Order: sequence, then structure tokens, then C-alpha cells
Amino acid sequence: MTDKLTLIEHLATRIKERELTGPAVVALELLRPLGFLGSQLVLMFAPLLGSAGSSRYADYAGLLEDRQAMDQLLALLDTRARGRSAPPPTD
Repeated sequence: MTDKLTLIEHLATRIKERELTGPAVVALELLRPLGFLGSQLVLMFAPLLGSAGSSRYADYAGLLEDRQAMDQLLALLDTRARGRSAPPPTD
């Protein structure tokens, strides 16, 4: 479980650094009902994106399939967008 929380933290940090919080929240909310399909799309397009970081694509796909992880990521993005210090995601 710690690995998943680490991945959520890393992803939220990268999204915030690139100032893509708004578009990321919209995309995640749209993909939420289609989490499994979205995860399969990530896996399908992974070879087209190159081999750099390819081991992470399976991890990201796993996040899309897990509704609890999606909720944690959205909560963390919301917290960081409001400028508050981020509490650790709960199980």
C-alpha cells in the first residue's frame, strides 16, 4: 500500500509542478466511471510514448482501476490547489 501512496504523492507533485491541476482534475473526474477502460488505454499507448518510464505506466494504469486511489489523488490535488499543506492520504 505504501508503494501506491508514494505513486499518488509523486503524481500529484508532478501535476502541481506543471500547473496542470485543473485539467488533471477534469480528466480524472471524466475517467472515473471508465477507470478500467482508461487504464487499458494507458497500457495500450505506453509503447508509443517511448521506453523512458515505461515501468511506471503499469503503475499508473493500476491507479486508474482503483477508485480509492483515484479519490485520494483528487483529494490531494484539491488540497494542493488550495495552497494548504497536504495531509497524508488515508487508507
